[in-house]
Amino acid sequence: MCNISAPLPSDDYQLKWYKGNKSIQDVTELRNRLTSTNISISIRKANVDDAGIYSCRLMDPKSTNTTPIDQAEFDVIMKPTAKLVETLTVIEGEKLRLECIVTGSPLPTVEWRVGNTSYLRSQDRVKLSENPDKKGIANAVLQIDEANMSDRGHYYCHGNNIATRVFKPNEATVYVRVKDKLAALWPFLGIVVEVVVLCTIILIYEKKRNKTELRRATPTRALNRTRNKQ
Repeated sequence: MCNISAPLPSDDYQLKWYKGNKSIQDVTELRNRLTSTNISISIRKANVDDAGIYSCRLMDPKSTNTTPIDQAEFDVIMKPTAKLVETLTVIEGEKLRLECIVTGSPLPTVEWRVGNTSYLRSQDRVKLSENPDKKGIANAVLQIDEANMSDRGHYYCHGNNIATRVFKPNEATVYVRVKDKLAALWPFLGIVVEVVVLCTIILIYEKKRNKTELRRATPTRALNRTRNKQ
């Protein structure tokens, strides 16, 4: 909102709004989201691209001079937002990698929290770095080269910029599961054990059946030999 503290010299004087050095009415991205009055503007569904320097300028339309009689500037910043994947599962001994997707203006830096420990820089096994594909956001990537079972738990991240000095940042969270590196073998081993047990049962059954058949066949052979002698 831009207030005028003294009466205008003439009714012809006008207040005009600008983003940077461009009339706000000519900013295509704002055209369908902008509501303006003589002294104020409102932007619906604001996004990070809407941040920047806005100004209201007191102009004399009868004058050929484009320099405003007076003006007030507003530095509009965007509080960071953060996003993480909902869940992540890694195998023990493999790389654990998380990326905090943050937006904000000015560009935020990322802060991580694991348990009760906060990370603003690399520390011990936790390595923080910038995403090479999205340059400019420090600490966006958290990486642990060889995950172990103690790395299981909740991981949090948020962005910091000028706005977070006043407003509490939005924090994103993800629960990381760490599986035993042999976990993938257990189903296979279970199948192998089942096959071995089944084969053993079949062998035992066949062996017992053969013995039974042999016992039944022995008296018949003896009787046949007796008949032959007679």
